[in-house]
Amino acid sequence: MKNGGEVYADFTVNRIVRALNESDALTDSQRNVLRQVLAAEQMSNRHALDLRLSIPLFYRNYYLCLFAGRDRRKGTLNTLAIRWVRTQRGLTRVLVLLLLLSASFTLGALAIWGLYTLKTMLGIDLIPNWHFSDFVSSLFNSVKSFP
Repeated sequence: MKNGGEVYADFTVNRIVRALNESDALTDSQRNVLRQVLAAEQMSNRHALDLRLSIPLFYRNYYLCLFAGRDRRKGTLNTLAIRWVRTQRGLTRVLVLLLLLSASFTLGALAIWGLYTLKTMLGIDLIPNWHFSDFVSSLFNSVKSFP
């Protein structure tokens, strides 16, 4: 019994022979070489798991095919490489954005703290009888007393 690669090779060689004119016919050695190349190509493309079943049920045949293995198609590999580059770019953008946001937040907090300290040192009282330090200490005291 022929395996799938041999069946494919015979089918393809017969189609090529039928498509050629009588003047362009292949010799027997050319047919054999072509058949060997096609069969070898099919064998190299085998999957790690190749399960093919034909099940006759209720006067009909049903088939089941299960293939598993590494995807070796060039287009798929190129697509995966492009996705990886895009993912790296996306991660880089996210990291740069997070870095800029954290730096902006830190610099903004330092600027507010510096201006508040300068205001306090100059003795400027924007809201009479209210100080930020009193607000922070009362906030922490209320958190400590919370059950």
